[in-house]
Amino acid sequence: MHDKDITLYNRVKGANYERDTYHATVLHNVSVKHVFGAETGTDGDRNMDTVHLSICEEYLQDKEYKKPKAYLGLVDKTNVFTLQKGDFFVIGVVEEETDVDDLLSYMKEKYDDVHEILSVGTFNLIPHWEVVAR
Repeated sequence: MHDKDITLYNRVKGANYERDTYHATVLHNVSVKHVFGAETGTDGDRNMDTVHLSICEEYLQDKEYKKPKAYLGLVDKTNVFTLQKGDFFVIGVVEEETDVDDLLSYMKEKYDDVHEILSVGTFNLIPHWEVVAR
């Protein structure tokens, strides 16, 4: 069921000792599923919970997806997004300044449901992306 909104933060790495910057994009009508799990190790159980997103192309409205390298080459990233490891999202609409050092840590302190992207799958038959995050 595609009934959630997320705020996606795409990271653009800073050059030569400059800090990373982030571009925020709100995506509507996203499916969000929480998968709960644990892994037993020598140090005890480890949390292996993940969040799975399904983003359908037909629900993007005025947003446009670009592959990661094409995205980095854009000067104007308005209404454009990409999906890659290292980006993160917040479940819900967030109107927060992105001009903060270590934005991911800041957002985790301030909001629940902040998740860093681990992997992205692209599917063409029914155009959509499946994202796994922690």
